[in-house]
Amino acid sequence: MPMIDPPHPGRSVHENCFEPLGLRVTAAARVPGVARHTLFQVLNGHAEISPEMAIRSEKAGWSNAEFWL
Repeated sequence: MPMIDPPHPGRSVHENCFEPLGLRVTAAARVPGVARHTLFQVLNGHAEISPEMAIRSEKAGWSNAEFWL
């Protein structure tokens, strides 16, 4: 049975990776080379993960682009 309102992937990353490791958005945005505001919007579920963001995340070592899309 499909979920009615599945959690946004950015929210999951924020809660499961950033918070336990104490990562800040500003420092983490430098890794894939994106603007702080862009990463902030994704992590808080206000923006979707674009194909470009998926590729940048893969290059940064954050899983693979297919996973994000």
